[in-house]
Amino acid sequence: MCAKVKYGIWNEKKPDMAAVNALVGAGYAPLSAMVLAARGIQDGTQAKNYLDRSAPLPDPFAMTDMALAAGRVALAIENKEKIAVFGDYDVDGITATCLLTDFLRRHGGNCVSYIPGRLEEGYGLNAIALHQLHDEGVQLIVTVDCGITAVAEARLC
Repeated sequence: MCAKVKYGIWNEKKPDMAAVNALVGAGYAPLSAMVLAARGIQDGTQAKNYLDRSAPLPDPFAMTDMALAAGRVALAIENKEKIAVFGDYDVDGITATCLLTDFLRRHGGNCVSYIPGRLEEGYGLNAIALHQLHDEGVQLIVTVDCGITAVAEARLC
């Protein structure tokens, strides 16, 4: 099956039906089993390991300037600065925006979220939104799921 998308055609990988059946037999819902099988998961044990939330994650501080960014966010919370979490309008952008906004608020952040209008503003950072957030008193903007191509817009911050 193919689906038309903005930048081309996606060819969906057909899952191994033996794996789907094994996963359903292990208690996974049919749709979940199909997604897991499409990712190469063959049985319930592999699925459990794949979905294990306690699995070790990469060290986020291995990313360039992560300590600097985390320190800036901590300073904004300490100084009661208004923080905006700027995400994208797709499902992972909205999810990331909600998660980070909730986290910052739970840790004392004066935080708002911003999702640009898909038709009016398009994808990613845009000058109109940045000026609007500035006018609303936002002192720090944290982007999630916005890509890395809006260099000129990022310089406005």
